[in-house]
Amino acid sequence: MYLFSEDTLIKNKQLLNKKVADLNMADQRVLVIYNEPLTEEISKMLGNMMKACKLQPQDYHVIYFEENPMSWKVLASKLTYIKEVILFGDLEESLNLSLNFQINHPTMFDQKVWIKAPLLNDIYHNDKVKSAFWSQALQPYFT
Repeated sequence: MYLFSEDTLIKNKQLLNKKVADLNMADQRVLVIYNEPLTEEISKMLGNMMKACKLQPQDYHVIYFEENPMSWKVLASKLTYIKEVILFGDLEESLNLSLNFQINHPTMFDQKVWIKAPLLNDIYHNDKVKSAFWSQALQPYFT
């Protein structure tokens, strides 16, 4: 698992574990979860999406589940101040959730708003997919 925060990809597992343990800081309200490698271009696009949502880097954490993702129950215990979760791709099963969120449709679950999105790679390479994600999910909720 890797953590992306403030335009930095952290690959050191000890540092990551320390960061994940500290995720309950009051100023971080959005958790973004994805499960695909990020290119520099896609990473920049993700940062730009967060800026368009009027979020500063200190407002969110981005987590990459590589091989053994944590269950939502474990992760949520460390995320007491998170109000929104954005999932890029089909990650519900990886998080041990017994439900399937609808793409581009904010949904309340576990006292948080969940927004399921297409894969970041699909958003980057397809303007229609990017436009739909923005107009149907991010813009109505965050702006």
